[in-house]
Amino acid sequence: MLSPVCASAALLNLELDPSSRSYRLRQKHWQNTHEAAVVTKPVVGSGEDTLVGHAHDFAALLEASDPFIQDEELIVGAQLATPENADEINLGEYDPHYPPGHAMLLSRGLPGMRDKAHEMLQTVTDPDGRAFLEAVAISFEAACGYVARHARYAETLAARETDPG
Repeated sequence: MLSPVCASAALLNLELDPSSRSYRLRQKHWQNTHEAAVVTKPVVGSGEDTLVGHAHDFAALLEASDPFIQDEELIVGAQLATPENADEINLGEYDPHYPPGHAMLLSRGLPGMRDKAHEMLQTVTDPDGRAFLEAVAISFEAACGYVARHARYAETLAARETDPG
């Protein structure tokens, strides 16, 4: 029988060199420094309980979310804004633990997914299909903007960095 790796006390109490980057990042994690950066701000929702409305709400949430990168992070996550008016933001049903379409996303990239939706909109006439493709295009356009802002922020931080290592 296999047991979870995290159940091992030896791994949970792994001795790290206090001068190492890994040690400092683990300390930040335990101190919940990402949670300290949570920002609550007004985000205007579309008010539409439709696929396109959900896409506009997703776009508004990404637009309100500032890039966040902690010192020494090599893989950065996201610190999305927390809407003050959460009842106005409706992302529909979505479980972030099971995002669909990784293979297609990785092969096309965010702009490729957006462009494919625009391309398909030229021929799809079914109203539900068109609404889906419009929502896809809006969502991926918003994601492209969010990633671009994150990249610009990372470049700004890199330009200020004094440690060449």
